[in-house]
Amino acid sequence: MSFPQTSPVEAMRNGQEFWRLLTPLVSSGDIYEAEVSSRALVIGSDSDIARVNITYYDVQNANIANNASVSVDKPFVGRLDAIASQPYQSGDRARLLISTLDLVPPTGFRPPSAGEGDPVSIVQPYIDLLFYLREQPGFIAPRSNKVHLLEQLPLFTSTNPQWMLVPFYGRRFTEVTIKSLGFVGQPAIDVNVYGINFSNVIADPVLADNGHQQELLGTMSLGAPGLGAGITDSLPITNRAFDYLAIEIDSSGAAFPDASSVVTHIVVSDKI
Repeated sequence: MSFPQTSPVEAMRNGQEFWRLLTPLVSSGDIYEAEVSSRALVIGSDSDIARVNITYYDVQNANIANNASVSVDKPFVGRLDAIASQPYQSGDRARLLISTLDLVPPTGFRPPSAGEGDPVSIVQPYIDLLFYLREQPGFIAPRSNKVHLLEQLPLFTSTNPQWMLVPFYGRRFTEVTIKSLGFVGQPAIDVNVYGINFSNVIADPVLADNGHQQELLGTMSLGAPGLGAGITDSLPITNRAFDYLAIEIDSSGAAFPDASSVVTHIVVSDKI
């Protein structure tokens, strides 16, 4: 969980129509609380996460917590009450609890086919949830296209393949563009693009047989560019369902001359 957190109570006191929870997720177990009632819940335009769970007090079943889900395609329209005067049997107040239904990369995660010494960098996912304090508007904006511009390799001095992972949850299209810059000694590279689905039924996320699923989606090969020049190639991918995209850049054992030797540009979209 990242800090500091905004407060829906403060939003209500200020007369706002909604409270926006926009924050990076550290783990799949991150939970955020709201002590005020909602009139509708909608995935925001900047969210990587596609599915959110809301735990609430069920007034029809005393002392029972129930769950409602919100997704990119299905906002929750209706009232969910936070009842400060009504505690559960445990003594906890009947707040609304917000958590992700999508799985977040576990600590120490490595792609299943990554070697032990392969450098790996991971872009953490953001949750963007609009928590309406009054009735929602008639039009709900879709998630925006997101651009990931990765201008540096994870560890350019390594001769191992380099891995870069970005969120993809529920997206329908991506285009991965690789530009190899014309530095002195710039090697030829092979690029593999994988889709990854995480598993939450394992004890050790670092193990090679950790239950996570990986599928090769496409490849690119870029020869060694001329000095001062550059080589660019792109790979479009449509209608594939994965939690994350993993880009593997393999220089066949050659070190890169500079951290910015390769620029990776990734566009993800809910539309084809």
